[in-house]
Amino acid sequence: MRILGRKTVEFMTADHIGPDVDTSRLRDWPNINGYGFGLGVAVRRQAGVAGTVSSAGEYHWAGATGPYFWVDPAEALAVVFMAHAPGALRFYYRQLLHALVLQALD
Repeated sequence: MRILGRKTVEFMTADHIGPDVDTSRLRDWPNINGYGFGLGVAVRRQAGVAGTVSSAGEYHWAGATGPYFWVDPAEALAVVFMAHAPGALRFYYRQLLHALVLQALD
């Protein structure tokens, strides 16, 4: 069953931050360094220049206390991680999850 149309998802996952927006504060957060923003998700702008291994076009969002999801269209991958982790520990778990899942790809 389709919930969102293909063009709607393409629009939501496109980077909507223009060149006039100061994104320097994003470098303070390792999980969104190298990302722009779509409608409700962080969008990977290019390969490299980020705190996690991933493909350009990957998008994700994280909850305030630890839950996290990401979609990597280039790898046909969608991951949902349900956790409750305090403070900086949640960043560690998110990066570890990314590394473990991507290392398991064939």
